[in-house]
Amino acid sequence: MFRQYCSAILGQNHLRWGAETMPHLGWHCAIASSLCTIAIVVGIGPRAIANSNFGRVRIAASGSQSIQGYTGGSVSLAAAIAPEDLQNRPCVGYAAANPDHILELTGQAGQITIEVNSNGNDTTLLVQSPDGTIYCGDDEGGGADALIQGRNWPPGDYNVWVGTFEPGVHYDYTLVVTP
Repeated sequence: MFRQYCSAILGQNHLRWGAETMPHLGWHCAIASSLCTIAIVVGIGPRAIANSNFGRVRIAASGSQSIQGYTGGSVSLAAAIAPEDLQNRPCVGYAAANPDHILELTGQAGQITIEVNSNGNDTTLLVQSPDGTIYCGDDEGGGADALIQGRNWPPGDYNVWVGTFEPGVHYDYTLVVTP
């Protein structure tokens, strides 16, 4: 129930500290919101939440798949999930607390590309692997849209956040996944 409550509170952008900042919600919601924030910062938040904003997609070992979505969250990916990935690339941008997508890789991906196409808007990308490894992408593809390329990703569920550089910005996008 705590996870669902955090998801509801954070998904509605009530990420604030103290009852004085949320008098319309009452003291119990202020305390719950603070606990949710702490849970995310210490690393038990987004990974523990099994829901995504746009659902789960099965990805086979071959073929390309396009997935629709839109940005609009106000949670700092650097603060909530990780400031950088294993290759020291910064994890930047703002997204929703829940992942936007859960990609279920059904087999070993020898090479994989995850690319955002938002018609030239400046997006960011963060992927969390089943073992908690973080991959971050920004303008690696040469344009403003985000891109992550990886090798030898094992089967399992990958949480994906698509972000923007300012909180609450709405961009429609297509996420293209090519194993």
